[in-house]
Amino acid sequence: MGFPDGERVLACKQGTMTLEEGLELKNVLHVPKLKCNLLSLPQLTDEENCVVTFTDKMCIMQDRTSRTLIGAGEWKDELYWYRGVRKAQACHVKMENQLKLWHQRLGHASFKIVEMLPDISGKCTRDELNKVCEIFEKSKQTRDKFFLSDHQALNVFYLIHCDL
Repeated sequence: MGFPDGERVLACKQGTMTLEEGLELKNVLHVPKLKCNLLSLPQLTDEENCVVTFTDKMCIMQDRTSRTLIGAGEWKDELYWYRGVRKAQACHVKMENQLKLWHQRLGHASFKIVEMLPDISGKCTRDELNKVCEIFEKSKQTRDKFFLSDHQALNVFYLIHCDL
C-alpha cells in the first residue's frame, strides 16, 4: 500500500469489518502503522451498490436505487470522518380524530366511505369533517357544461382558441 508522500507500507492482515448499523466491509486491510481507519470509496461503492456525494463540510453515502442514507462523513482535519446513521422509527402515533386521519389516508374519501371502516374511534360529524378538509369541499364543486359552438373550422388553424 502506498501513501501520497511516496512511502510504502505493508498490510499484515485482511478480513471483514462491520461498521455501525450493520454496514459490512469485506477485504479490509490491516496496516499497523496507520493511526486511523481509511475507507476506499471505489471499493465501498462497488460492494455496497451506493453513491457518494461530497460537499464542503460532509460526504453522504446513499443506496443507489432507493437513495436511503447509509452513512455520512464529516470534514475535519483535512479528512472526512465517518459518522454512523441512527435510524428512528415511529411504531405508534396517537391521533385524537381517527376519522379525519383515515379520510386523508384514503385520498379524501367521502364521509360515508370512511364511516364503513371498523374501529374508527373519532367522534367527528359530517359538518366537522367538511370544515377541516378544504380539498374535500373543492372536490365536490361542479361547473356548468360547455355549450356546442356554431363555429366550426374548415381547415387547420382556421379557428384558433386562445386566452388573452
